[in-house]
Amino acid sequence: MARGLGLNEPLNYTMCIFFQVGNVRVRVNEPSRSEKKKAYLVNCALDVLRSGRGMGDFSMEAVARAAGVTRLTVYNHFGSRRGLLEALMAEMSHQGRLESLEELPAVDDAWRALDLLVERFMLFWASDSALAHLTDAAESDPDLADALQDQYRLGRRIIRSIIERVMAGNPERDRQEAEDIIRTLVLFPTYRALAPSRTPRQVAALIKPLCRSAITMRLADGTAAV
Repeated sequence: MARGLGLNEPLNYTMCIFFQVGNVRVRVNEPSRSEKKKAYLVNCALDVLRSGRGMGDFSMEAVARAAGVTRLTVYNHFGSRRGLLEALMAEMSHQGRLESLEELPAVDDAWRALDLLVERFMLFWASDSALAHLTDAAESDPDLADALQDQYRLGRRIIRSIIERVMAGNPERDRQEAEDIIRTLVLFPTYRALAPSRTPRQVAALIKPLCRSAITMRLADGTAAV
């Protein structure tokens, strides 16, 4: 007898669709039922964060209620509260195009890459009101702090790559100091302090020269390699 395909059962198959483009047959993988359900749960979790008291109302039970499923279903798809938080951060990073930071090492002008990094971080912070709830709660929530740090690793890596290009002749201590200052300037607390009455690009315009100064004040010979 075939088992019923209830919503509480995570299924892992992927449907393949083929269509013709000229003489080429193209295969497209449709998301599996499990993947679609997981995306639905992430969206429900984001709705919980965006409403009410943010993280004060956030729990696996609250997400289950919002999605109309059992708490066990949420655990089956994410494994733990931390797994759910990591999925939330990954989705917000995708929606806020934070992964576009990966393009910056290919920008010929390192100073231009630095400016773009600032702009993209400011646009990211403005992309979802849930980010404010998450960053506020991270100080007292180890699971959330870990999930945020996982997402910030990309930003740190790109900042470091820019520092290495423009401060190649400087000692490591100078490069680390510049990196620490830039990282602080592009994080959410700085954005929030400057955002009232300003657009994300206006905030970025204020931060860009500060980031440049963090480097130029430490250059070994007053010039930068690019």
